[in-house]
Amino acid sequence: MLSTSGVENVVSTVMQTGLVGQSSRAGTGRVPLADRALREIRRAILEGELLPGAALVEADLVQRLDMSKTPIREALRLLAHSGLVTSDAFRTWRVSRLSDDEIRDIYEVRAILESQAVRSASAVADESRAKELTSLIERAEVLLAEGSLHGLAAINRTLHRKLVADCGNQEVIRILTTYEERLCLAIVGGWHRINTSAEELEEHRSIVEAFIRGEADRAAELMKVHIENFAHLHGAPSALGGNSSGPAGGKTPESG
Repeated sequence: MLSTSGVENVVSTVMQTGLVGQSSRAGTGRVPLADRALREIRRAILEGELLPGAALVEADLVQRLDMSKTPIREALRLLAHSGLVTSDAFRTWRVSRLSDDEIRDIYEVRAILESQAVRSASAVADESRAKELTSLIERAEVLLAEGSLHGLAAINRTLHRKLVADCGNQEVIRILTTYEERLCLAIVGGWHRINTSAEELEEHRSIVEAFIRGEADRAAELMKVHIENFAHLHGAPSALGGNSSGPAGGKTPESG
């Protein structure tokens, strides 16, 4: 595993240069049916309808999506590139199951990279972005009251993406989107074990408030702590230091 300073050096390079490979989706020439298959299978994985380790049987997907095997196979190959599905020696497709080391490594890099992106985006945030973020928090409150964890998970993903959308580095955004989707493999199961959705909403609210006020450093620190808190509870307790107390079982900026 990279040391913290090593990770920070890599992140700094990415933030400054966008030095990352091209998206695996570019230039694929996918037909519309493959696009639809890709969207539907990804949605089912991210929303927890298809859990980590679940077999993706082509015949079942053909019936579920009402299309032939060809676009489904193309969609599965693309999802394999993003790490959401895997194929074994017998060509059996399954929803990926992240190892403890993979979860730890992703959280470690994401905590640094996303906090830096939030710092950059907060410095240039305008009124329209502020309204958008406020609306997402309000929608999350409604979904939490309704007990809609799948809906809340979707809102949370959107919120994280909007918070970094103006960071000025499209490669950073692409990396974070890929990490976010892969971590859903751990997050969906984690919420069923430990439901921290109310605590996460409060952390999101604090991040958005600092972001809107233009307190870039505080917004960045709150985001870093938010990711660390979630890592401690949902699959990566050794990723970012020992356990400590805080609103979501981790630490708070005030408590260090």
